[in-house]
Amino acid sequence: MASSSPHIFEDKFEVIQVDPDGKKFEKVSRIVCHGESYEMELVLDVHFGLFKCKVGEKINFALTSTIDPSGQKEDNTYDQRERKTLMDGYDYVMHGRVFQIDEDKKT
Repeated sequence: MASSSPHIFEDKFEVIQVDPDGKKFEKVSRIVCHGESYEMELVLDVHFGLFKCKVGEKINFALTSTIDPSGQKEDNTYDQRERKTLMDGYDYVMHGRVFQIDEDKKT
């Protein structure tokens, strides 16, 4: 059975604000970004000790269903064998759930 692309969403974003409401946690910063291809805003909490970015910098953002480049679904465990994954193409990778999606109803 053929696998589909693991990418659900992908775009390049420009960081427009860092910690707009002030710093809430010692190691975490909230970045607010604006997408290049889609007119959308991305608000993301990142470990600022590992991923430092400044206003004006551009980041590549991808939302995927798996880290397997072929799109094959993973089981519930992380396989630490040395193999190629989608993570190889990024400086900072997070795993988890999307907390909130706010949709602009403008037409």
